[in-house]
Amino acid sequence: MSIDLEIIFGHNLDIDRIANLLTLLDRYFAPLLKNIQLRLDAERRNLLGIEEDVWQWCYEEKSGESFEEWFETQQSQGYIPINGFAGLMLFVR
Repeated sequence: MSIDLEIIFGHNLDIDRIANLLTLLDRYFAPLLKNIQLRLDAERRNLLGIEEDVWQWCYEEKSGESFEEWFETQQSQGYIPINGFAGLMLFVR
């Protein structure tokens, strides 16, 4: 059983900062991941997908579409999706 929690909040990031958001989030969460990992056994950590780079773009390579084209498309649609660990997901607008 899971609970979906949606939180909407404003930000002042321009597109260049959004493009670097994964690096910023990984830096922020890096000290916290050690604490999270200590509380989980190895099998659970693998299931949750806890890695060094926790945040990733929701980009799946498609025939003829580059990451840059995907990023532009997502931006034009109004949001850019990012996956985190343990089912966390961000939609940056």
